[in-house]
Amino acid sequence: MSAAARARLAGTAHAVAALRGGWRAAALYRVRDSRRALGFTDLAEAPDWLCWPEADRAALAWQAALAHLAPRIARTLDGAVLGALVAVVGAPALEWACGMGEGIDFAPALVREEADGLDALGNALLMGYLSPTLAEEVAPAFAPGPPVAPEAAASAVALALEAWPQPGSAA
Repeated sequence: MSAAARARLAGTAHAVAALRGGWRAAALYRVRDSRRALGFTDLAEAPDWLCWPEADRAALAWQAALAHLAPRIARTLDGAVLGALVAVVGAPALEWACGMGEGIDFAPALVREEADGLDALGNALLMGYLSPTLAEEVAPAFAPGPPVAPEAAASAVALALEAWPQPGSAA
């Protein structure tokens, strides 16, 4: 294993421990619940965004939620709903989602409650993208959200990463 690969694993391990509340909290949690510790394979498979600052992860979660809801956003005419989304993610991100969802006619319009739940949906998509072991380890750092299929999570996060690839660009 190269020095760069070892450094990446160490950085990921530190990020996971920080998300869990620190090394001591993570160790106590595993002992209390008699779960297996994360292994090198789990850390090697962790996505880079898990190490990003919280603001960048939140922006990625919003982008993933927009990608997931794009067909429904494109069919929404309610100004209050669209205004609520713009207040959270900004106009450029909303325009991106509308463009992605154009031409998909079977989707119902988005309702206000769904727009207000963008954080929870985004977090659920990020958690659904992780392996079950890693997701369980970092769950305390993510607000609970609705259940999402792993395939939907993988698709939404991939589209979000494609549209918003660099940490540090969160508003």
